[in-house]
Amino acid sequence: MKRILLQGGRVIDPGSSLDQTLDILLADGAVAEIGRDLRLDEGAGTTIQARGWWIMPGAIDMHTHLREPGQEYKETILSGARAAAAGGFTSIACMANTHPVNDCAAVTRFICEQARQAPVNVFPIGSVTVGMQGKQMVEMGDMAAAGAVAFSEDGKTVENTKLYRHALEYAGSLNRPVVCHCQEPTGLSMKGKSLPCMDFPGFLRWPRSLTSPAASCWPNFSTFPYTSPMSAPGEPWR
Repeated sequence: MKRILLQGGRVIDPGSSLDQTLDILLADGAVAEIGRDLRLDEGAGTTIQARGWWIMPGAIDMHTHLREPGQEYKETILSGARAAAAGGFTSIACMANTHPVNDCAAVTRFICEQARQAPVNVFPIGSVTVGMQGKQMVEMGDMAAAGAVAFSEDGKTVENTKLYRHALEYAGSLNRPVVCHCQEPTGLSMKGKSLPCMDFPGFLRWPRSLTSPAASCWPNFSTFPYTSPMSAPGEPWR
C-alpha cells in the first residue's frame, strides 16, 4: 500500500466548515486519516512538508475556453485539462464558442470523446442558439443526451427575449441551466455624467435586469446569470 503523509498544510473543507492546519495521510490515493502530529514509520511511505499549502476538495471552474475544435493552436481539451489539474481544479466546464460552435450533438459528443483522455472532468456547455447567432434555438434535447450540462451564449446574450424565454423553458424541462451573460450590446459603458464629454455611447442599468431572467419576472427557470466585471457609471469597460 502506497502511503503519503502531508504535514502542516492548511486543510479546507467547506462541506464540514473545516479550516485548520492539520496533517493528512493518503493511502493508495485516498484520504485515510486527518489529524495532528501524524507520523509514518520509517520506510512505511513518503512524508511531505505541506506548510504554506492549501489542501482542499478539487475546485470547479464553470467558465473555461478550451478552443477545441477549431482553434487547437491556442488550446486543446487535453492541454487545458492539464493546466486545470496543475491549478487544483478537478472539474471544468467549457464554453461553446469553438469552431464550429458547440451547437449540435455531434460537436458535444466530440468534446466528450476528446475529454476521455483528460486528467479532470470536462463538462461541455452548449450554445443556446445555432451558431450563437441568436436566431434559432439549438436542439437542446439531443445535446443534453450527448453530454451538454448547460447552455450559454458565452460572452453574448440572446437579444430576442421571446426566443430566450422559450429556450429557458425548454432547458428547464431538461433540468439543464442556462448561463446568461447579461449585457446590453449597444453601449460601451454605463451611462453617466462623463460619457457625453468623451463622446462614448452609454446604456442604462435596466437592460441588465431584462437580460437576466433570474432578476426578472420569469419564475421557475433554471438560470445562472454570468456577469462581466463592470466599471462605475461613466467609466469605460475594464
